[in-house]
Amino acid sequence: MPELGPREHEIGKKIGEGVERFVYEIPDKDSDNVLAKDKAHFRETPEFKKGVFYMNKILSALFPEHIPKIHLAGASDEIGSVEVRQRIFNEEHVRNTELYDTADINSSELIDLDNKLVAFGKREGKEIERRLEEAGIHYIDTYNSLNFMKDDRNGNVYYVDTVPPWHAKKGGTNRLYFDENKLRQYAREHVDEPTQKRVDNYLTRLVALYDKDLANYHG
Repeated sequence: MPELGPREHEIGKKIGEGVERFVYEIPDKDSDNVLAKDKAHFRETPEFKKGVFYMNKILSALFPEHIPKIHLAGASDEIGSVEVRQRIFNEEHVRNTELYDTADINSSELIDLDNKLVAFGKREGKEIERRLEEAGIHYIDTYNSLNFMKDDRNGNVYYVDTVPPWHAKKGGTNRLYFDENKLRQYAREHVDEPTQKRVDNYLTRLVALYDKDLANYHG
């Protein structure tokens, strides 16, 4: 998995904000990627962060029209926990973030735009959730409808939050958010052989990371 380098310590304009992270432009006018930075109160183990990387590599290979490519996931003392992902271009979402940061929360422009984006997410998110469930994915955050975004360039609708691979808590319930056998079967039936081999390889690494995470931190 790629490691954090100097470029990942550069943060540009904030273009999005969710419950768990901020999203920033990468200071390069030609960049097709964004940097997502976790908020301070979210702490993740190294195994979980690597698991996020492989989980989303798998899903972007199987569903390139719905899951953005992930290029890096890691952490450093200087910047915290970050991901570099494919940018989905949607001017209304950028404007929505700007209004939240600068406008009166009761402004009519903000309320109208927010309602429009939420309604879109609720409508379009159901189909993406159904397709992922078919492949063996047990959890995506459909509660936040702003996680679903239409790319202005190609018209595809993307789930722009990362998909977590598992939930593990010391003394609590440990649960995988994916079905390994279903994912392998889905790959055999829906993608070409080179992509299938990549998916199989990523899945093997993902399961090993889950076992290590439980043994080291949650056993």
